[in-house]
Amino acid sequence: MKPCFECGEPSNIEHHVVPFVLGGTKKVPLCDACHKKVHSPESSVSLSRLCRYSPRGPNKVKEAEAAEIIAMRNNGALLREIGTRFGITTTHANYVVKGKTRVSKIALSNFNKEHQP
Repeated sequence: MKPCFECGEPSNIEHHVVPFVLGGTKKVPLCDACHKKVHSPESSVSLSRLCRYSPRGPNKVKEAEAAEIIAMRNNGALLREIGTRFGITTTHANYVVKGKTRVSKIALSNFNKEHQP
């Protein structure tokens, strides 16, 4: 069970940030109490903070995954496709591809060594 995005308690609801009927696909884990807060008129839960939620940041990508992400991008995969496959945002995928994290620097260095003419 994932922790609640708002308070850290165990969550039991996957809340759509943008309502599903309006085409929303992004969900955040919430506990009952925080889910009630989201739907109350005087909500103390920040919608903009919920919208930035990503289950995995670029620093959570392992070296083997970083190598695969770099190879996929080199073969023409879109950042959106990479993000969907690995559960990261397109911005985080771009950080990995450009070597902006510790493990992606290592993976990018290895990739460049292997693919030198």
